[in-house]
Amino acid sequence: MIAALIVGDVELKPADLAIFDRLEMLGCHVAVFDDDQINNIDLQQQNLIFISATCVPTRIKSAFLDTQLPIIVSEYQLFDDMKMSGNRLNSDYGRIETSQVTVVTDSHPATAGLQGEIVVYRKPDRINWAKPSAEAHIISGTADDLSKAAVFIYDKGASMADVQAPATRIGFFLQDGSAD
Repeated sequence: MIAALIVGDVELKPADLAIFDRLEMLGCHVAVFDDDQINNIDLQQQNLIFISATCVPTRIKSAFLDTQLPIIVSEYQLFDDMKMSGNRLNSDYGRIETSQVTVVTDSHPATAGLQGEIVVYRKPDRINWAKPSAEAHIISGTADDLSKAAVFIYDKGASMADVQAPATRIGFFLQDGSAD
């Protein structure tokens, strides 16, 4: 499996390096792309796209909206561009400062058996969140408001905001420097 990791700088910051290492540990060959070179990505050669929060969102916007590949988005300012949430900052998507998330459902395989409150950072840091449509699987929410999804998944064909998911879409809470 080949994963395209789209980052703000190909000289990987510790957070992006942690994502890179994790993807490799999961068996992926990882191809790193700078966010200002997204037009150079051969999507035919990729099996997965991971858009890091280190990206400049205005360089990405909705470039991958119709892409028929699974995409993980960890940049909160792309949740609306990718139609994974509504478009109102701090109402439909945003970020809060905390060190934990709360598992909302334990029936989805993505929970990996985790339950309740999970400490995800050693100290409080920003957690990205969105309020996805009713067809999303909300895996975890922020500790202060479970409707603010920290991890959420749209299956292929699920209704998102104004479009159907062309492939799996995952919203993931990691902020710029939080994976290190």
